[in-house]
Amino acid sequence: MSRSREDEVRRLFEVEYGRLRAWSTALAGDSSVGEDVAQEAFTRLLTRWSSVAEPRAFLYAVAANLLNDRWRQQQRKRTLLRFLAFGAAEAVPGPDGSVRDLISQLPDRQRIAVLLHYYGGLSLREVAHHMHKPEGSVRRWLVEARASLRSDLEDAR
Repeated sequence: MSRSREDEVRRLFEVEYGRLRAWSTALAGDSSVGEDVAQEAFTRLLTRWSSVAEPRAFLYAVAANLLNDRWRQQQRKRTLLRFLAFGAAEAVPGPDGSVRDLISQLPDRQRIAVLLHYYGGLSLREVAHHMHKPEGSVRRWLVEARASLRSDLEDAR
């Protein structure tokens, strides 16, 4: 890194880091999240330094996107938890063999994987993370669940 570039990065960091961290903290309501967002924004800026025309604007745009991603993820989790809580009540299978009733009869690991992935909209990686299991296991449970549901639905015809 050239000396002038180092000086420019250092000046920007000294002026903007505290502001960006405070802004991110205020929006997130959590100082550790604000710190993480500010650090990540600067990291991304440094990897693209030569192609960024407005570094300050870039920092705030990245921080806003990171916070939006975090809020979307939290919303998916809240929705999923409400859904799981609703489905956790003792479900008595209906006479029509509805998909919801069939899902409630799946083994726990398959049912949770199906609810998180298909109803919660989480990726395989996110499901694996939340279930504390490898992605391969989650993938296998989803395949098994689909096969079981397909068979049950065909039997119900």
